[in-house]
Amino acid sequence: PVQLGGAVGTGEAIDRAGGSVESSTRLRAALAAELGLADPGRSWHSERSPILTIGNTAAIVAVTLGRLGRDVGFLSRSEVAEVVLATAGGSSAMPHKRNPVDAVLLSANGLRVGGLQAALHSAAISQDARPMGEWHAEWSAFRGLLRLAVQSADAAASMLGGLAFDHAALERNRAITPELRRDPAATVAASARIVGAAIDRFHSLSTKELP
Repeated sequence: PVQLGGAVGTGEAIDRAGGSVESSTRLRAALAAELGLADPGRSWHSERSPILTIGNTAAIVAVTLGRLGRDVGFLSRSEVAEVVLATAGGSSAMPHKRNPVDAVLLSANGLRVGGLQAALHSAAISQDARPMGEWHAEWSAFRGLLRLAVQSADAAASMLGGLAFDHAALERNRAITPELRRDPAATVAASARIVGAAIDRFHSLSTKELP
């Protein structure tokens, strides 16, 4: 939503300059239309839900991809080795090692989200309309969450773009616990239903407008 309310949110200076009490309302609507933003019909100096909504969405992106990084990192471990990474980092201590750098970055970013979210929500409870410190803490945390979401999206695209499954390793690991073996066709069918439902849910959420 656009913000145009003057120093304290009343739009009084704009109304005086425009010659009517509706001047700020008309100007805010015109500014929103020019910028392609929503016109909330009011000022929201001390009401931070739009910032929280965007910050929380960025946090969900980072923690969801963080969980994905954890799974890929686990499956790429030498004792599991069910996935093969196209790109991996080296190690100065162990030259033979292939570090899952994208998976590590995704996990680390997911772990960093909680502190930034806490700062963002704490800053929303401001004492004044122009608080000393709250907005400054808010914007630092807000930018941090957006950076994590974008960085994680790039890392996930890089990691998944070259990911391959080692089916021989999968069968070897399944053989360790024969009681967990399932009919392959049933497993594939069940996986398709689960993945399909997850994709449908993602598309339904991505088409909804933020409040």
